Amino acid sequence: VRRGVAARIGNPEQGLRCDTRTLASLATSPVAWFDNTPQPDGTASACAPWFAADGELAGAVLGVRRVYEGNERRGVRHLETNLVRLVAETITSGVARREQEASAARRRGLIELAFSRPVAERIERDADLLRGQSRDVSVLFADLREFSRRFHTQAEGGLGAVVADELLGEVMDALSDVIAEHNGHLIDYYGDGLAAMWNAPLDQPEHTLLAARTAIACD
Repeated sequence: VRRGVAARIGNPEQGLRCDTRTLASLATSPVAWFDNTPQPDGTASACAPWFAADGELAGAVLGVRRVYEGNERRGVRHLETNLVRLVAETITSGVARREQEASAARRRGLIELAFSRPVAERIERDADLLRGQSRDVSVLFADLREFSRRFHTQAEGGLGAVVADELLGEVMDALSDVIAEHNGHLIDYYGDGLAAMWNAPLDQPEHTLLAARTAIACD
């Protein structure tokens, strides 16, 4: 409601309407309510708010009754209001669940940028694995020999910016694959190099051997 009030009536030809002032009133009192006394045109309504994941009022479910031939009932009953409230609460629950799922997916994606899928799944089950701890690790630093000199000497037959960028991307992908094959974890890319580690956050008894084999494979 703070962002503006809008309403959509799917079948206006049936005479249904929505008073946006009714929806706007929820901004000051976001609770379900109903009309026990019909309006002059015979319509009556029940309204219930639904909320975003952060608890902010996001919209409302509005039920409208109008008098027509074959249905002379007037006003809205408590049971009907509870139905409207149930629909609104279902929307609120659905929005919260979608936000939780999206947040979990974003977190999983960030974790998988640094760790393999099996390790990422372990971390999801036990977030304490990411807590600070003291342990021995094996770290690998690798970069491209004389890459900067070759890149910066285009006038003297160097690689050139476009070719250099393509080559760097291909080499970093290849090195990353080798690290993953040896159960290593990428720490970061920097310029024309990268860093990886073993024995964190999970125990890897042969971490020194794994790092050495990776270095040989990257040569």
